[in-house]
Amino acid sequence: MQKILIFGGNGQLGNDFKKYIPDKYYSKGFDRDIVDIRNYLEVENIFKEYNPDFVFNFAAITDVDYCEEHPSEAYETNTMGTKNIAICCKKYGSTLIFISTGAVFSGGKGKPYIETDKRGPINVYGKTKKEAEDIILKTLTKFFIVRCGWLFGGFTKDKKFVRKIADKLLEEEEEICVVNDKYGSPTYTADFSEGLLKIIEFNNYGVYHMVNEGYCSRYECAREIKKILKSNCKIIPVSSENFKLKAKRPTMEAIENYNLNNSGYFKMRKWEVALNDYLKNYLKYKNGRQ
Repeated sequence: MQKILIFGGNGQLGNDFKKYIPDKYYSKGFDRDIVDIRNYLEVENIFKEYNPDFVFNFAAITDVDYCEEHPSEAYETNTMGTKNIAICCKKYGSTLIFISTGAVFSGGKGKPYIETDKRGPINVYGKTKKEAEDIILKTLTKFFIVRCGWLFGGFTKDKKFVRKIADKLLEEEEEICVVNDKYGSPTYTADFSEGLLKIIEFNNYGVYHMVNEGYCSRYECAREIKKILKSNCKIIPVSSENFKLKAKRPTMEAIENYNLNNSGYFKMRKWEVALNDYLKNYLKYKNGRQ
């Protein structure tokens, strides 16, 4: 039986991912309270104990503004933690699946980025992820660098845009302001998790984008959430200049599944379909807690 190790197994993505692992794999997840990936000896001890075939690194500080304010901590976790895992993957012959982001690009392109586009992150979070990618490219031959977009899903673990907007609409706020000048690729954790488990079935290692098909602005995404939830809330489009955030955000953070689509393995669902699926399940979850 092949073994899967998951670092960051209790986060938004890791928590969903574990639900989709087939019985043909033995899997074990670790969070920071068990293994601090910044500590090489702690990481290697896990490899010694389990000798994994596949290692999924979901462990990261993903709060963009927190990274900007705490660059050393972000670098130690997102970059050096990944380096420790990569070194152990090489030593033990494991395949690394590293989760990256569209934030490795500058955002200056007028359309979604593909895998071969030049990277040029404009915030600390994106820089730590780019440097982690570089380490993997130099260290390993058996790897999948998989970039996702604007993640949503995970219910209680979801603290990002989609759930925040959904909760505001469900609380029946009269109006909310949402930026209309930032573009990205919504990515459902359930679809992404299933995609990761499909991609490791093939030995076509490399860099992949894996997002739900299509892209939108934050405003367009909020409008779609409103439509699905049948809310009467007024959504007002505003410039991102109205929000004073610590970290710069790329104007175009959307990415295209170029390599994945051309491989012929599988295709991701459209983001609107995935969003509808998630929100209907989220409503059931919310109603079940009341």
